[in-house]
Amino acid sequence: MVHRLANSRWRRRHHPQLTVAPSITVADTNGTPLTQVTFGKDGHLTAAPKLQVSPSTTVNGVGPRCVKVDLMGRPYASMGACS
Repeated sequence: MVHRLANSRWRRRHHPQLTVAPSITVADTNGTPLTQVTFGKDGHLTAAPKLQVSPSTTVNGVGPRCVKVDLMGRPYASMGACS
């Protein structure tokens, strides 16, 4: 997975783009799907994104991973589906 900023002007607005291999599925597991990541005036995220990364096909020994980002912007990954 590669994260790129579509807009090079950091101070304006961030437009994250994800490039994902065809054998990987990324699902937004938030109660209300997020269409953008917004930072408040204090620099913190206004919502904590939660994504589930899973193989598109069954692969022995490979399961889903849950990637959560807290309001400070720190990512956390854990084995298994997001709850």
